[in-house]
Amino acid sequence: MGGAAFTLKVIYQALQENGLKASVIHGGGGGLRMSTWRQIFSGVSGMPLYVDKKDAEPTLIGGWLHYSLANSYISHKEAVNRLREILEERAKPNPFTNEFYSEYMQFYDCLLYTSPSPRDRQK
Repeated sequence: MGGAAFTLKVIYQALQENGLKASVIHGGGGGLRMSTWRQIFSGVSGMPLYVDKKDAEPTLIGGWLHYSLANSYISHKEAVNRLREILEERAKPNPFTNEFYSEYMQFYDCLLYTSPSPRDRQK
């Protein structure tokens, strides 16, 4: 569970470095149905996590949203309002776990960026 959350954090950091910022995480389905996993993602990222109130698969919501916007069935404003109706906050970052996870994130970064590539291991 932690590895997926740490990888998401690395992706988020890369987005930040390119000027894209986020203040919340939207997710659902799979492991995010478990409160422990939701809390890990929120703790590692330091952001609140929102999931679908009715536990629908996020790919269905995303597919419907893209189709509806692309075909002008709904406006961007209506799409945002509909998302607000179906999403609810399920996990908030905890200051204690944020500190705990930041230590592990440093270790993860060290492993990620200092490990030899598969090509180097063959030599």
